[in-house]
Amino acid sequence: MQVASEEVGVLELATKYPVCMAGKPADANGKEDNRCFKGRIAHMQVYNTALTQEEIKEVMDRTRGIASSGLVGHWPLDSKHGARDISGYGNDGVHFDTGLAQGPGGETDADGAFYFKGAIGSRIEFPNNGALAPTSYMTMQAWVYPEGLAVSPIFSYQTDLKNDLYKYGVTFWFHNTASKLSAQFVDQGGKTSPELKAEVMTDGEWQFVTATYNATTGQVKLYRNAEEVASEEVGVLELATKSPVCMAGKPADANGKEDKRCFKGRIAHMQVYNIALTPEQIKEVMDRTKKGYY
Repeated sequence: MQVASEEVGVLELATKYPVCMAGKPADANGKEDNRCFKGRIAHMQVYNTALTQEEIKEVMDRTRGIASSGLVGHWPLDSKHGARDISGYGNDGVHFDTGLAQGPGGETDADGAFYFKGAIGSRIEFPNNGALAPTSYMTMQAWVYPEGLAVSPIFSYQTDLKNDLYKYGVTFWFHNTASKLSAQFVDQGGKTSPELKAEVMTDGEWQFVTATYNATTGQVKLYRNAEEVASEEVGVLELATKSPVCMAGKPADANGKEDKRCFKGRIAHMQVYNIALTPEQIKEVMDRTKKGYY
């Protein structure tokens, strides 16, 4: 709610200096400023635009955190961030033979997605320092724009890339038939849940895809554009999520063997949570990231 306004004319703002929050250090002569803030501050932000009232409210609602808790990995996959993880957990990816393309926001989202060529070698590899290892609850989601639907990984935990390209942990794939979205939540002890599939994908179109697992209910769920499209009860699992992850393709193994199943198209805003998001939370993230917010 706007509470005050005043016209001050055209200014060239004095913003080239360092900044202090809550208080200041003493100056060179030991002089101190006793005006200090007591209390809490969160989500300090600076923009190079004047936000509208609607935009301010969107940020307020978002940072209040419908789906902020539980985020353990977020890769915008755009020109600004590359394959960096902006969740704060530091699992920055390394990309190979990729490009940039228009993101889900359309013309205002130029270079807002990574482009994968659908060829062996075009991929991202993500390390796993332990933050990407939810064990009882999990959400994986991303914006995807497939070009020529084919069996290929979106986000695949690979337990032994050097020796066995087909040895998986938890997986999120386009699978089995051209338009099927697929997720499989694997237990650390080797127990494999049934692969959940939904024939819902469309070629040449941005879609927000989500897979969740909830140990309390034992359910795996798939969503397309924040609408549930499949679910199955698989029981209690301790998820196999301790290994590195591949996106869009895989490297050759130690013997030079290759897996030719590669994704062609665009991916943006890959996220991992250590909670099972609700449909309302998924929609909030979908709407927010489409607008270019993180």
